[in-house]
Amino acid sequence: LKRETIAARICEVADDEAAIRLLQFSENIHRDDYEPLDLARELAALKTAHGWTLDDLANRLHRSKGWVSKKLSLLEAPAAIQAAIASGELAETEYFTHKTEVLSHLAERKGLHGGADLRTPMVTIPVETARRLAALLQTLAERHGANPITLDHRPTKKALVAILTTRTPEIGRLVAE
Repeated sequence: LKRETIAARICEVADDEAAIRLLQFSENIHRDDYEPLDLARELAALKTAHGWTLDDLANRLHRSKGWVSKKLSLLEAPAAIQAAIASGELAETEYFTHKTEVLSHLAERKGLHGGADLRTPMVTIPVETARRLAALLQTLAERHGANPITLDHRPTKKALVAILTTRTPEIGRLVAE
């Protein structure tokens, strides 16, 4: 910055990865250039990594449960909507305000009927396979210096889905590098 002094805030934080990561995130959340999907992925990663509920996450970020839920719902939006938001073609606020119209318009533009092809594809796999995939992601996260993945001895289906959907793209990028 070529300045002798800068504005800074010094924070005392417990030597706890969750507290440090939460502080970093809560500082970055106010940036104008924080991409909506990146924010949603970081919320999901925090929630999954620490086993937090929506209430836990909202309380720790001093945000409403509705705000957290709304941001996380971007990850459930159809891939075409996520791509439009990521490219700047569609504003996040426009999507939430006019969700039905946006989906209809997108379906018409793509020549789809009833928006059926805009749904997020779901793949059914046995729970044991999902558990093994999550364990593999856990190992890869450790080897590649990613945020750790906490995997309970008997994780729920919901926890497994959350780990597989939120962490696979991140760890895939790290492994590819």
